[in-house]
Formats: sequence, C-alpha cells, structure tokens
Amino acid sequence: MACMAAGGCGGSEPAQRPGPPAPATAETAQLPRLADPIPLLDEERIEIAPPQGWHVPARSSKFIARFQQRADSLYPTIILTADDYDFPDVAADNVNELASRIAAEESLAAIKPFQVGRFLGVTYRKRGIERESINKVLERLFLATVVAGRRYTLELRTREGSLAEAQPHLIAVAEGMRFPKAEAAPPASEEAAPAADAPADGEAGPASGKTEAKPSEEPKTDGVDLGGVDLDELLKQ
Repeated sequence: MACMAAGGCGGSEPAQRPGPPAPATAETAQLPRLADPIPLLDEERIEIAPPQGWHVPARSSKFIARFQQRADSLYPTIILTADDYDFPDVAADNVNELASRIAAEESLAAIKPFQVGRFLGVTYRKRGIERESINKVLERLFLATVVAGRRYTLELRTREGSLAEAQPHLIAVAEGMRFPKAEAAPPASEEAAPAADAPADGEAGPASGKTEAKPSEEPKTDGVDLGGVDLDELLKQ
C-alpha cells in the first residue's frame, strides 16, 4: 500500500513533459497577391508591399506604413509599427519565449507562435472601439516578430464580423516582408572568426581563394501545416 500511495513500486521512469508547441504554419500559394514594394522604411531596415489594389495613405509619425483596402474607408486596414526591443532575432528555438514575454507585457490570454514563408513570429488578437463611435467594435489581429533589435508589429483592423475576410491579406503582407540589412549582415560567428592562417612555405594553399556563398535558408520548424490558416480560430484553440 505504501508503494501505491507513493505512485507505484519498481523502476518505472516518470512521464516526460511534452515540449513547447511548434509554430502553426501557412502555405503561401493561396495568399492574395501583393503590389510592388514601397520604398525601404525604418532607416532602410525593412521592405514591405501592400496588398494588390489597396490604398497607401500618407506617412504618419504614429506608424511606419499603413494600407487601406479602400481610400474612402478606414477599415479594413493594415498597420506596421516598429520599436526597439531587447530580444534576439526570432528563431525556432526562442519563438515560444517571445510569445510568453509579449503575453506578460500586454496581458494577453491567448498568443501563439506563427510562421509563413520566411516570417516567424507570434500572433494574437484584441478588440477595440471604432474611433469617433460609442459602440462600433473593431476586431484587431496582430503578427509580431523581432529582427536586429527591433520589434515589428503588423496589425489588421476590421469592423466586427469582417476579420476572416481580410485576414489573408495580413498574412500575405507578413510573408512578403524583407529585412535587407539584417539579411545582408554575416552571422556573428562569422564576424568573430579569425582569418585563416597563410600556408607555410612549400605547403599548398586552398584550391581557390573564394568560397561559394550558400543561399539563406528559411527557418525550419515542425509546425502543423494549416493551409489556409485562420489565425482567429488558431487563437481559440
């Protein structure tokens, strides 16, 4: 009986805890088309393109970029903001840590890792009230990542009931984002690597003084392929 109270006798091993969930992923083939990228933003750190046919309003100090589906209507709209953020570049091994940190900072009940193409980050949602109204609800869906010490947050704002229709445009914009400076910079390990020793007299040097550049790889995760992923439903799970 004492053995049973203690959880059983013998040399059985304790059950292992499951690891953190992998990011949900979305395929790019079904995403809406994008227009040509607008000029580089955030001191040329980021390249972004609006959904094809969407209006690009004038710049504002409140955001880096903003895209509206129609010039005469504020919603749906996609907004890009950027802030300095003390966190490493998002990768498969720290994306869950980023999710936990943002959840704590913004008191979020639900936040999930998310990946589409080369974009890897987190997704979460909020609700708000439409400006200059009393009770018109806005649905707000976010995708956030961290690159080179900057947190980039894409936000989709729609009137209540329109989120699912506009959501693929948000995912397409995230998938199309590029970070020229960060992508061009060599990894820190390469920057710190000492120069190769010159061959001693009589020794053969390398066959060529040049090495072939390897194409950059997309981050690899074991995420679940959700196809036409619904971020709103993902956050309810």
